[in-house]
Amino acid sequence: MPRILTPGDIAEFRSRLCDVAARLFAELGHEGFNMRELAKRLGVSAMTPYRYFEDKNAILTEVRSRAFARLADWLEDALAGEDADMTTLIHAYAQFAVQEQIQYRLMFDLAQPPSQGAAAVQEQRLRTILVGYAGTLGGRGLLGGDPEELGLMLWTGLHGVAGLYLAGKISSGDFHKVLSAGIRLIQDDARAAPAGFPLHAAPSWLSAPAAFQPLAGE
Repeated sequence: MPRILTPGDIAEFRSRLCDVAARLFAELGHEGFNMRELAKRLGVSAMTPYRYFEDKNAILTEVRSRAFARLADWLEDALAGEDADMTTLIHAYAQFAVQEQIQYRLMFDLAQPPSQGAAAVQEQRLRTILVGYAGTLGGRGLLGGDPEELGLMLWTGLHGVAGLYLAGKISSGDFHKVLSAGIRLIQDDARAAPAGFPLHAAPSWLSAPAAFQPLAGE
């Protein structure tokens, strides 16, 4: 008689499935990923994954949702200390990107549709943490300017340098230098944010994100 799975058993298997799927997505890409190979690596029958997820897109959505949640938890834990500051935030984000490379790459892989459902919720949660902490530092008089703009600038800069490092375009030494320089620039320049800075109208090509077109052979 088959063993009746408890909610804990189901949650544990879903978690293991997502961990294996994340490595498989990173290894084979979205197009190369297939449920049969996933089942093989899990050591289960070919149909077992379908009992937990509808298809590979549902799995990728869950993997990305868990990754965004993990990064959000990571940042919240780092910022919980009384002595947490901008340096704490920047180093925590960079540490996650380096130590959780597979998860981080899947979070921002261009060859995937926009986040939906739980993944979108966790992505918004991450954005809220970054923007909210910029507002917190502004309330302490450590930063000046609009918290939303500062938070997005911070996220853009952190993701940019992390992406370059993970792609092998800059060394670990340069990675550290850029992070340190970024902290100084944000802390020094944001305090003196110019009022009424003239913003140019967005160019037409920036009106909406274009569909990702993979390079030949990808």
